[in-house]
Amino acid sequence: MVIERGSIVVRAGKIASVAAGAPSSASGKTINAKGMTALPGFIDAHKHINTGPDEKAQMQSLLEPATPRSYRAAGRATAALRCGITLSRE
Repeated sequence: MVIERGSIVVRAGKIASVAAGAPSSASGKTINAKGMTALPGFIDAHKHINTGPDEKAQMQSLLEPATPRSYRAAGRATAALRCGITLSRE
């Protein structure tokens, strides 16, 4: 869906509302984003967060204890989030 000349209200670091037209004066700080595009995030439909990027790395990681594998998975998920990926499917 494309909304021309819309508004996005953010409260406590999260999107509170998206609407066509200008925000109400009680919404808070206003940023002019004319000519820009707002995206809620990207979807990575095939991501190996818990295992490695190739078959050999995947097999090796399955033989490891869960704790180091979980720490690596958290690091990979954080890196993906910093790149704008907000949904990932293994």
